[in-house]
Amino acid sequence: MIRPGDTVEITIYDEDDLKSKQTVDSTGHINLQFIQRVKISDLTVRKSEELIESKYGADYLIEPDARVSVIEKAKRRFVILGQVRSPGFYEVPRSLKVDVLQAIAIAGGYTRIAGNVLIKRTTSEGELKKKFSLRKLRKKPRDEIPLVAEDDTIIVGESLF
Repeated sequence: MIRPGDTVEITIYDEDDLKSKQTVDSTGHINLQFIQRVKISDLTVRKSEELIESKYGADYLIEPDARVSVIEKAKRRFVILGQVRSPGFYEVPRSLKVDVLQAIAIAGGYTRIAGNVLIKRTTSEGELKKKFSLRKLRKKPRDEIPLVAEDDTIIVGESLF
């Protein structure tokens, strides 16, 4: 699937002037010569090629042969706030699985008064919130520590003790 932030290269066979390399914008669109904005996010590479071929074929070219290559995948972005040394937005490669403790480490580690960890995640059903004790989380086996998803907000709260 192509996602916003991915860098793609579009080529049309025998049409060197239409070659383009660009980043899919936040709304999932790219801008192509003559046909302007085309939404390719959430499509497979093949489906995006078919869409581009149909757009060019409708008014400009006879049987266009489009090729779409994903040159660089977008990074997964999350925000971490609260009792960490460097709160803020962070980006990691999509191919890298990052759990909550690793995300805290990326943010410089937790402070001495850190307590609970709250993960906020927006899903198709609405906002999902999960709360964990940092102390208990550290003792869990690695495969039981929750993974960070795209656009998660992680809040490391203060300990009452």
